[in-house]
Formats: sequence, structure tokens, C-alpha cells
Amino acid sequence: MRFKLLADLPPNARNSILWEPLWAVPGTISIYYATLYQKAAGLDTLQIGLIASAGLYLAFCAQLVAGGITNRLGRRRTTLIFDLLSWSVPMFIWSFADSFWLFLLAGLCSALSRVVNLSFFLLVTEDATEEQRPRIFAAIKLVVMAAGLLTPLAGVAMASFGTLPTLRGVYLLGGVSMTALFLIRNHLTVETAAGHQATAAHASTGILTGLAKGLGMLGRACRTRQLWPVVAICLLTNLAVQINLFQVVNLADDLHYGTASIAALPAVAAVTAFACYLGLMPRWRDRPMARSVLIGLTVSSLGWLAFLAVPAGGLGVLLVSTVLTAAGPFLLESYRDALVVSSIPPVDRAELSSAIQSATALVAIPSGYLAALLYDHDPQLLFGAVLACYAVSAAVALVLRGQPTSAVPQARSAASVAAPSAPSAVSVARTTGSDAARP
Repeated sequence: MRFKLLADLPPNARNSILWEPLWAVPGTISIYYATLYQKAAGLDTLQIGLIASAGLYLAFCAQLVAGGITNRLGRRRTTLIFDLLSWSVPMFIWSFADSFWLFLLAGLCSALSRVVNLSFFLLVTEDATEEQRPRIFAAIKLVVMAAGLLTPLAGVAMASFGTLPTLRGVYLLGGVSMTALFLIRNHLTVETAAGHQATAAHASTGILTGLAKGLGMLGRACRTRQLWPVVAICLLTNLAVQINLFQVVNLADDLHYGTASIAALPAVAAVTAFACYLGLMPRWRDRPMARSVLIGLTVSSLGWLAFLAVPAGGLGVLLVSTVLTAAGPFLLESYRDALVVSSIPPVDRAELSSAIQSATALVAIPSGYLAALLYDHDPQLLFGAVLACYAVSAAVALVLRGQPTSAVPQARSAASVAAPSAPSAVSVARTTGSDAARP
């Protein structure tokens, strides 16, 4: 069968991917330069780390109730409400923030995105087939990375008008653009079939009841061979993303790369991801997802090993590192997130997925402060820790090598151990990220 881009995807996924650039363009630029923006506004390294850690603490609290909220309100309504709260509102605050407290307020609002991370990916994947799910995750991530092609323009603007004025404009336009996206997408999408069943089944169920069920299932799932490696990989790879706060600052301040060189790196990453999407993923369609996850982890590890060897002004090694750290996480997150969805039966998906994300959020709470301490002591320690997360995950992934492409049959037996009296409702997984799709 010919490898298609979007034509055969369900309407929710297709429409969401087509309109995602309204988020991706301002979102990618603003997140990529976030630490530089905060430093330009007068914040020091420790304050930036504290804001990140405070946001992660609230994110953990939000993640605890994400499954219950998504089941009660539905995937579509939850996505609209929490996208507005966690993206539109903080983008407007960031556009004029000039103090630690305003940046903290925006960061806390942004932490609510943990709820929409869950509801959004259920909205776009629940009506999809097993084969389509990695493509959906990959396509959304590809749109976000493709927006990196425009980051050099932001670099040019910062060189001409200054970092602070340029990025204030990016955040302001981003708030307008994202709000438009959320309203348009809400109009074009419909509630999933599983979402309708879950909403009806949980109409009288308390949010904390769903939380307790999910955490109990997580504890039992971690004792099954099919699911504990998946949970461990999610924990470690999300931690790697969370502690990587100061890569851009390191390139600018310690390795003395210019604004133009730094701004070009997302474009290189976007081209690499597009090559993976068109060149590798069609050939891996029938390959076990666990094997693809292992390859993504191995390439990610090699990329961060190369980054540790990047010399000041050495563009060659930096480009090699950029290609590897773009290809590895792109493949990893596309197949990892699809593996999470496919490894959990629909009946357990909301609560158990929320519980997994809650565990990743809990592990990530001190990461901002820890990243700041490691970076201030020695940047190599921080990026060595990122490498260690991917390398250990690769070792864990070896356990999954024999798992078939469709993990659902195995996961059903695992879930029967995890939740022997699970209700008949169909329930729910956006990790990021993973926040996989959004940085």
C-alpha cells in the first residue's frame, strides 16, 4: 500500500494536523528562545530553574486529575478549555512580562497543558487504526519541527531589533494565532466514539475516583513484563526533555555560537524529521513498534554523545549532533506514544494513561532546579545527564524487542492483571512531552 500523508487519516486527526501550524510557528519560536527571553528580561539562571520547577509541580497536580476531567467533559471540550487556559492566557502574559512574578504566573498557567496533553492525543488518535497512530504522532511533531524553518527569521529580527522587543511580538502574535486555532479546531472536530462512551459512563463518577483507579492500575501494570518497560521509558525520556533547559544558552554563552547559527539549528532538525517521516517510517510500517523505539533511543544517545564533544565554533560536530538529536527523538516519540496508546486496552486508557503521565510529571518536578544547579556547576554534567536518560532507556527497551507490532493483544492480558474489574466504558493518552507533539 502506498504510504499516504494525511488523506486516509480520520477527520479529527487530519483537521488537527492541517491547522496545527497556527500553534507550531509561534510556539516553536517562543519555546526555543524562552530561556534567552527570560534572561533578557532580567531573570537569572536560578529564577528560571525555580519557575520551571514550580510549573512542573502544578503540572503534576493537573496531571493527577487529567483523566477524570477528560472522561467527565469529553476529549473535545476538555481540549478547547485547557488549550485556552494553558496556551492563550500565558502567551498574552509572556508578551508583557517584565518580572519574576509575571513569568511565574505565566508558567503556572502553562502547566495546565498537562490536561490537554491527554485529551488532545485521545481526540486525534482514538478513532484511528493501529497502523495510523505512529503516523499521526509523527505528523503533528513534524509540523512543529517544520516551524523551525522559520526560526532563522526570528534570529534575524532579534539581531536587528533586539531580543526583548522581537520575542514580545512573537508571544503577542502567538496568543492571537493560538486562540484562533483552538476555536477553529473545536468547530472542525467531533467527540470520539470512545469519548462519548466514557462521558456517559463517568457522568456520576468523581474525578478523584478515576485518579485512585488509575494509580492502582499503574502500580499493578508496573509488575507486568509488557508494561513496566513502557512506563520506565516514558519516565526517563520525559525527564531527559525536562532537564534540557539550557542548550541554547550553552551554545550562545559557553560555546560562542552566533544568533544566526543557533537560529538555523531548528531548520536542520525539521529537514531531518521530514526525511525520517518520508524515508524511514514507510519502510517501518510492519516493524514491531518496540524495535523502532529502541532504534530511536540509540540514535538519541549517539546524538547527545556527539553534543558533549561539540567544540566552540565547531559547526561540523554541531550539525552531526543536531541531525542525530532530531532523528532520534522524532522516531522515539512517534513510536513510543503510539506504543503507549496501543499497549492499553480502550477500557483502561484514560485512567492508566493519566497515571503514567502523572508519574512522569512527579519525576520531573525537581528537574528545573536540578538542571540549573548542574548547569551552573558544569554544563557537561547537565548534558551528560540527558545522555544517561536515553542510554538507560535504550537498555530497558531491550526487554521489548520481541513485542509484536500490535501490542494490544499482549496488553489486554497485562491489563487483565492490572484491572480485573475494569468498567465497560471506553476511556484514555498527549504526552510533549511529551509532551511529544509540543515542546
